[in-house]
Amino acid sequence: MSVKVEAQKHVWWLENSKLGIAKNSDTDSELKYLSTDAVHSITVHSVNKDESFISADTGDPGIGMNESPNIPEEFHEALAYMAIAKGYEKNPQLINNAIYFRNLFKEEVARGKQHANKDKDGTAYFIKGYDY
Repeated sequence: MSVKVEAQKHVWWLENSKLGIAKNSDTDSELKYLSTDAVHSITVHSVNKDESFISADTGDPGIGMNESPNIPEEFHEALAYMAIAKGYEKNPQLINNAIYFRNLFKEEVARGKQHANKDKDGTAYFIKGYDY
């Protein structure tokens, strides 16, 4: 049986930040989900969008003043660069400073993208797409 046909027998879903995988069995004309019959390692490649920053710890969902975003700590400085650039952009006489800090931010983003395209051992990887 081909990989594509076998893959179509499986379903997946996300709930409460957890991944569920099951077999699709519709033998009795009703859809049933069965536990998979083997244990396999899987690799999930995803884009994780962080919450917005909030101005005070009001209980609203978001990143408060005493919390850190979910990006690696080595890239936190990039957030400061963008905040500084936006501050300088409010004063037209200091636009050169804004350009300087925005360029620093862009350099950190480029470095972050290089970091994101590396596996734990430092080698690049790619995702092979399948037509399901």
